[in-house]
Amino acid sequence: MAVTKIKAIRSTLDKAIKYICNPEKTKGMLLVDSFGCVPEFAALQMEATARQNKRGGCRKAYHLMQSFAPEDNITPEKALEIGRQFADGVTRGKHQYVIAVHTDRDHIHCHIIFNAVDAEEYKKYRYAGYSEHDRIRDISDQLCRDNGLSVLPRWTKGKGHKPQYKKSWYQKLGEAIDRTVATSGTFEEFVTAMEVEEGYTFRNGKRIAFITEGQERYTRCDRVGDYYTEEMIRDRIANKEKYRDVDLSLRTRYKKKNIPEPEGAKEAVRKGSGTGRDSSGSGPAATSSGVQKKTGPEKEKHQKDSDTRKKTGPDFAGEIRRIADLSQNEKAQSSPGYRHVAEKNNLNMFVKTMNFMERHDIETPEKFRAFYEARYEEVTRLNREIHQTDLQMSGLGERRHHIRTYFKHLKCYNTFVKYRNMNYYHDHQKEIRDFELSRKWLEDSGINPRKYKAQEYQDEYTRLRNKKDALKEKLQPAKEQLYTARNVMQNIESVLGIKFYEDDEKETVPEGRASDNTRQQEDREQQKKAAEISI
Repeated sequence: MAVTKIKAIRSTLDKAIKYICNPEKTKGMLLVDSFGCVPEFAALQMEATARQNKRGGCRKAYHLMQSFAPEDNITPEKALEIGRQFADGVTRGKHQYVIAVHTDRDHIHCHIIFNAVDAEEYKKYRYAGYSEHDRIRDISDQLCRDNGLSVLPRWTKGKGHKPQYKKSWYQKLGEAIDRTVATSGTFEEFVTAMEVEEGYTFRNGKRIAFITEGQERYTRCDRVGDYYTEEMIRDRIANKEKYRDVDLSLRTRYKKKNIPEPEGAKEAVRKGSGTGRDSSGSGPAATSSGVQKKTGPEKEKHQKDSDTRKKTGPDFAGEIRRIADLSQNEKAQSSPGYRHVAEKNNLNMFVKTMNFMERHDIETPEKFRAFYEARYEEVTRLNREIHQTDLQMSGLGERRHHIRTYFKHLKCYNTFVKYRNMNYYHDHQKEIRDFELSRKWLEDSGINPRKYKAQEYQDEYTRLRNKKDALKEKLQPAKEQLYTARNVMQNIESVLGIKFYEDDEKETVPEGRASDNTRQQEDREQQKKAAEISI
């Protein structure tokens, strides 16, 4: 009968080899052998082999032990022979190892230290926990049977050779709750039974918890499992038949594995204690994190807006980028890999450029100039219309301000005119001056405040705002097409050397405004016209 053990060596490999090769324990080194190395220099040879493995790691070697029972009456020489076969079986003949048989105890035992990296492919030994323990024991047991030695019977308790660990506080509390729930009629009886029969101390707070002898802190019941919250315990006590065939070991949230909800849970959700709709029963549904979900038309609109952001035109910005000049790029000159990738991207951009020219039927420089100038004029026109709409909206807002100021201070001004009291004037000087300024502005603009109607103003302002939004929707794809056309022009010029414009007549891409020299003068004229709009 042989018992096997294995452990990793993370440091002091030379000391471990010296220990197993101790002459006093191995009959003057007569019971020492090795494979792929010399025992005196085994540590250096194993480290040299381990350096061939690029992955490294902290495990330098493994210490394998095989202990024989005293009643087997095995000789040290026979133990050394079985140890060699055992080491070859575990390492599959690929790893260097040193083997030594010790006779200093009442039982003969064999020490084997083998390299963590094999000497053939320089791969590390795969230690797979319990499965590797099983493989090692199977090899040892088979060698014992072949040599007429006894074999230790397999352990039948538990699963495989995995030891039975001590139960956690959560497991103990869960089992105690299960026992007490089965014999309790009410929640109060449950708490009393937990304290008297199971020896727990109860704490009632936001979440119920128990503590028993040996614990340092309370254990919350909801941490034990989903069936151990206060609501579920009350429901389990009141409806024992409902949970008779339920697997209480599930540790998942309610609706993931068809776990029955406690009675009253839906009412609690409707009252606002959980996720879902608000306390009034109306409003959008919410997720467990409190984020409202978009459903129906709202979700479709959100998806549509997302698609619009991704691509707003047939030639959207970013589809065709400028071809990089690698001759001026220091990184491309110093890094062949970077240059290869950049050249590949440039080739891809040039192919897209030629496809763009073919898609828009551009064959000559004159056609491209016409295409480019049409896009430029479209962007300029839309920018101008948006600017004019802004001026009209600004004029409406300024008119509304003066009309409101006029009516707000009209009574104060009439009182001053009626009595001509200078003390009253000094007390209300600001209001009177604001009224006079607003009245003069309205008279100069030809606006009669008596004919002002708030609804007509609101309708006009809404119309202008909708017009501006529609123009902006058209402007974005137009600017992106112009940006793409500009990149195409520069790519053609840099690769083919074809110039569409001379240096002194090259156009620039407008940045959301028309680039006119008379813009300030036009702004003043537009403000004057906007003020004359009658509602």
